[in-house]
Amino acid sequence: LISPKVKINAGKSEALLGEGNIVEELACIETTQPRPLVIGSYNLFCAGCVVRDAMIGDGCVIEEKSVIDGCTLIGGNTVAAGVVLK
Repeated sequence: LISPKVKINAGKSEALLGEGNIVEELACIETTQPRPLVIGSYNLFCAGCVVRDAMIGDGCVIEEKSVIDGCTLIGGNTVAAGVVLK
């Protein structure tokens, strides 16, 4: 489920999203790297979060206004609440 006003941008690469993901309004998921943007399955991206140049496992929750930026790997079943990871 991808809500309105969501930005998903793989640039010159490709976006690989698993099944059952929920991306709420104003979330931004993008890569500026030449490698693929990889998102696992059954994740929740809450309103206003930013995920840039990261790989996300399965069953993760990225809370409202959290920022994950820069060659980061977030393992499965992780909750990122109110964080800024750069």
